[in-house]
Amino acid sequence: MDSLNDLIETFDNLLVNLNGEWRLHQDLFQVPEHYILFADSAPMIWHMLRDALIDSVFMSIARLLDPPTSCGKDNLSVSRIVRNMPSGVERDQIQRQYDELRGLYDSALRHWRNRKLSHNDLKTIKGMSPLPTIPYTEISELINKINELSRRIGHVVQEVDKSFKPHVSNQDWVWK
Repeated sequence: MDSLNDLIETFDNLLVNLNGEWRLHQDLFQVPEHYILFADSAPMIWHMLRDALIDSVFMSIARLLDPPTSCGKDNLSVSRIVRNMPSGVERDQIQRQYDELRGLYDSALRHWRNRKLSHNDLKTIKGMSPLPTIPYTEISELINKINELSRRIGHVVQEVDKSFKPHVSNQDWVWK
């Protein structure tokens, strides 16, 4: 069985990937001026990349907030880490913070995951039931709260301060 520190280290790697993908999405697809270039240079490729990237961000968030076990298999998620923490005031506070985060996820992304990413929802595919619009501000809030919770876990369990924001400039995303 993995130690709590091993779980946290592996979890942190997942979180770094989520933050990197979200930062890439922000840098490429949340700048209106970029769409002029996209329209002039293979718009379908940019459209497919945008959709794949946001789907990956949504799935990463969902997986990080999965239960500790599904279908008889262990998941690496916040709930598994919290469950493995020693009992006490800090764990209870982290659990409350997680419950709030989970509520935010349920209201913002759960329906998207269930209707588009986890299942081939017939009404959604046929265009009879559109997917909800999810403002980028809500995604940012979710990711920030996951980062805050993970940072707090690092403080409590490992006595370290961690940051998960990638520090990559726009120019560093492309080959030179």
